[in-house]
Amino acid sequence: MRILHIGKYYQPFSGGIENFMKALMEESVSQGHQVAAIVHDHTGGELSDFEVCSNVDIYRAKSLGQFLYAPIAPSIPSLIRRVILSYQPDILHLHMPNLTVFFLLLMSVAKKIPWVVHWHSDVEFNKDQFVPRLAYTLFYSKLESKVLKAAKRIIVTSPPYLETSKALLPFVEKCSVIPLGLAPDEKKENGGEKQKVPDAHDADKVGVIKLLTVGRLSYYKGHKTLLAALSQISQVANHFQLDIVGTGECESLLLAQIKDLRLDKCVRLRGYISDEKIDQYFHNCDIFCLPSINRSEAFGLVLLEAFRAGKPCLVSNVTGSGMNWVVGDGVEGWHFKQENVESLIEMLSYLASHPKTISELGDNARKRYNMVFKIDQIYRLIDQEYLLVLNSTQEIEA
Repeated sequence: MRILHIGKYYQPFSGGIENFMKALMEESVSQGHQVAAIVHDHTGGELSDFEVCSNVDIYRAKSLGQFLYAPIAPSIPSLIRRVILSYQPDILHLHMPNLTVFFLLLMSVAKKIPWVVHWHSDVEFNKDQFVPRLAYTLFYSKLESKVLKAAKRIIVTSPPYLETSKALLPFVEKCSVIPLGLAPDEKKENGGEKQKVPDAHDADKVGVIKLLTVGRLSYYKGHKTLLAALSQISQVANHFQLDIVGTGECESLLLAQIKDLRLDKCVRLRGYISDEKIDQYFHNCDIFCLPSINRSEAFGLVLLEAFRAGKPCLVSNVTGSGMNWVVGDGVEGWHFKQENVESLIEMLSYLASHPKTISELGDNARKRYNMVFKIDQIYRLIDQEYLLVLNSTQEIEA
């Protein structure tokens, strides 16, 4: 089977969708399929426009920047047409949200091939984003609906997301829930050898619970809520330390908040950390935190990284997000009320006085990862979707 993925970016760009795409495509290759991907070059032209990565063909279109959070790549339509004609894929696997897939609606060569849409998240905006919201209502949503109508199958990453997605509501009958997954890594899965995080403040202090959060420093990640909660815990530096890994538009605001709340002794912004070094932070933390405030956090692939390292997770109970499905409350971690500082303080205070539950739930987290979220298991479910699509297409042609 020849499978052509169309995504937004690809590694070395670091993101949940990109990490999942890489894991899925490499697993597909290991199962005997021919796999390629068309993406944007996030560096503005520093990367090769074509390369083979772990037997996966990667075609990159040069991006001239972004407009309304979407890459501007004039060459992408011609690149898609050229690759489809030369590669002759059996399946087009479209990762959304992604403006690029809308060009397929205008291409007869693309319409002849069955589409599988991988619905990673709805398009969400905060209250202040009037222009993007208007653009979505007037243009994007209509094209999005046309792609979903044309797709043979739609893969959604969790039951709560499918149940609450307005965009998917008219197409529920062709949706399947298949969670995201991670590539196997024996060192990660077995806990590995713990390495000391460089410059870890009070890392070895007895009784201090080491918290970790990883992701883009964006408004919806809920860092402000987490910092506000920590600031109201008495003698917080004696109970918690927090490492925040990532970069983004809210970095300066978070630095100011840390200073204003006098959290310098227990909170550090670590900036960008490579995939190799980030493992050290997962293995050295006690609890992983994902305090996101809305459904822009559709699944939280980073939760699986914590599970794989045997770490429980503390997440906000955002209605419709997959976070609360991935992490069972009191099973693989804990839930607190969305964007609620008092609820988070209550949970952190409980954890400070019940440290034994941390290791117990961490064991549960690793077990759930092994049972549900390994990429070979996820691949088999997606492969069944491919076969379902191809078999139905052949029946229609016959």
